[in-house]
Amino acid sequence: MTDCIERPMETFDVAIVGAGPAGSSCAAFCALDGLRALVLEREKFPREKVCGDCLNPSSWGVLRRLGIADRARQLPHAILSTVEFIAIGGQKVIVGLPSGEESLRAIKRSLFDALVMSRARDLGAQIHEETTVKSAGRSGRPQFDSGAPLQFTPAARA
Repeated sequence: MTDCIERPMETFDVAIVGAGPAGSSCAAFCALDGLRALVLEREKFPREKVCGDCLNPSSWGVLRRLGIADRARQLPHAILSTVEFIAIGGQKVIVGLPSGEESLRAIKRSLFDALVMSRARDLGAQIHEETTVKSAGRSGRPQFDSGAPLQFTPAARA
């Protein structure tokens, strides 16, 4: 027999699938605008990712708006000054990158993910890890697997 715990249904203004930098940033901006944001993430954070370790100079404006630019600069990092492209035939092209406070930085993805997700959570976004979204159809009733009972009712449709 399965025990079912009745919980009041919560209403969110927006549901975001994925708590990586884009999803967590979106949730944080929604929360800053007074929206109730729900983030559904398949993995348990921190998680390692091979890609996405570099913050390009255009990201610093977004990080300032989120209020985490200074904290991002304090994370362990490497500053990249050049990028090298090597053709199959061995020809090389080396391109210099901008320097200074808002230069291209390599920051371990798990550290950066944790920073942005914690900011979204601090601003009021609800983040549910280890939750797999199975579908999100036109009915407005997404289906997902979660370790905890959870319901979602969209307040508005775009």
